[in-house]
Amino acid sequence: DWKRVRVAQAHGDEKKFGNQDTDGSRSTRHFFEPMRRCGAAARTMLEAAAAERWNVPVSEVEAKNHEVVHRPTGRRAGYGSLAKAAAGQPVPARETLRLKDPKQFRYIGKGQLKLVDGPDIATGKAQYGIDTRLD
Repeated sequence: DWKRVRVAQAHGDEKKFGNQDTDGSRSTRHFFEPMRRCGAAARTMLEAAAAERWNVPVSEVEAKNHEVVHRPTGRRAGYGSLAKAAAGQPVPARETLRLKDPKQFRYIGKGQLKLVDGPDIATGKAQYGIDTRLD
């Protein structure tokens, strides 16, 4: 649920993480599919953790909007309460991941999410490398 998300821009560290440029929309072009797979793996692991906790078949649970729901009973558990158990689940093999059908996307391509730094860019408050002065 994006109403519960707070975005904080991370500081870059080329020595630790290599080139972190995002110009030319490279981050989207290069990492869209890998990030979809990461999300699908996390969803699978959260669902497995909830099913294990409730001793129900994983086919009866669904991760959706910051929580996992047991469909037959309506029982719910937030992702935070399942995070530790989910981290202990095996990471699913790539070929077993269930990626969302693009028709199911709630945010991608819908124009609902605003740029986090858009207002600062538009008002000239954003800081760029060229704005840095060395004394």
